[in-house]
Amino acid sequence: MLDISQKDIRNYLEAGLLCIAQPFKLKSWPSSDKFGQLVEQSKGLFIFASTVANLVQDRTVSNPRRQLKIMLTTAYVASSAASPYRHLDALNLVVLREAFPKMGEDG
Repeated sequence: MLDISQKDIRNYLEAGLLCIAQPFKLKSWPSSDKFGQLVEQSKGLFIFASTVANLVQDRTVSNPRRQLKIMLTTAYVASSAASPYRHLDALNLVVLREAFPKMGEDG
């Protein structure tokens, strides 16, 4: 069962992703499984949901399906498994990699 913040995030993401899907004529996007993953990954934090929506709708990329896939397949590598911030660290890592795609591991 979802708590109140997860319900609010679910509504926020639903409305936001619908606004992204319409101009790209994406039907039934994202799937309910992927949508559920996003809500779960938010861990009740609006900053997570907001950042995901901004990343997915990035106008310079213009590929919301690809952006969502990147978001959902990023491994948690920045923090230990016990860290309460590991999902935010992973999200920030995705954002930085997308913002600076030409930078290698060496920086």
